[in-house]
Formats: sequence, C-alpha cells, structure tokens
Amino acid sequence: MDREISVTKERLLFAELKFSYETQVSGRVEGIYYNSYWVIPPSIDPPSPGLQASVPLFVLAERAVKHNVISSMQILKEYDVLFMKQLEAYPPPGDDAVFEYKDFHHRYPVNEPLNGIVDVQVNFGEDIKTIKFTSAHNWGGDKEHSASCLKADATMIAQMAEHQQAAQKNKKF
Repeated sequence: MDREISVTKERLLFAELKFSYETQVSGRVEGIYYNSYWVIPPSIDPPSPGLQASVPLFVLAERAVKHNVISSMQILKEYDVLFMKQLEAYPPPGDDAVFEYKDFHHRYPVNEPLNGIVDVQVNFGEDIKTIKFTSAHNWGGDKEHSASCLKADATMIAQMAEHQQAAQKNKKF
C-alpha cells in the first residue's frame, strides 16, 4: 500500500504523491502539484511542437487517508484516480492523466522485539514487496518475506515481529 506515484498529463509532470500507511487501511499522503509553461512556444512556420517544462506549483499539506481494505491492484489504481480528482487540483488532471507507480526502497530501524534494520523493496510492475530483516544481535535470525504491494509496510513489520516472538517462545534450550 505504501506507494509513490507520478501523475503525468500530456507527457508533463502534473503531480507526485507519496502514501505512507500506519495500518492496512489508514495512513498519510503528501504531494507536490506542478504547473507547465512553454519554454519555447510552438511555431507555425515551419510547424514544430515547441518545448514545455513543469515547475512546482504548490505542496499538498500532509493529510490523513482512510479507506476499506483494497483487494487488488485494479481497485488501488481506481482509488488513486478518484483520490486525485477529489483533491480539486487546478487544472484538474482529467481522464488523460497517466499514473506511474515508482519502485522504491525504504529502510526502517526497529526496536523490540526485533532489534535491527528492516529493508522494504517494492516492484509495482510485478506486484511484489520484499521485506528483509537484518538483526542487530543475531544474524541467524535474519528473515526475508515477500507479499503483494497491497500489504502496508507497517503491517508486514508487525507480522514479522509476531512471528519472531512466537519463534522465541517455542525455542528450547
């Protein structure tokens, strides 16, 4: 669910959004809107397309998001299009806007019960999120899990911590 999106319109950057989730259904979003202008206007004689550039127009203040569980990438994409339209950006993105999901890598330091570093790598094209834990104390406790991109980072880290606690309880000396 954590994701970074570039919205383009007529091949120009229109907006960038970054969603960060605390749970599977709620989190925060922040973003930047861009405006485009002609650097070189189109010419009539001889015909040429000209050159446009995008510049930041305003920053979307961080705001809370809350929704039902999203069960597929198609529903996620529909949610993002609707979310963008509800922001009342000017000019609105329109139906010709292209949403591009960026692959990313996040790193989180975690405390009890894990104590170490969690690396999260996301590939939206393949709908794969890989989470890798590197222990600060016990390299034998290092773990790696994969899931759909629809899983929130915080949810996967919490599940990894629960699994680690269960393993510690069942450990026999």
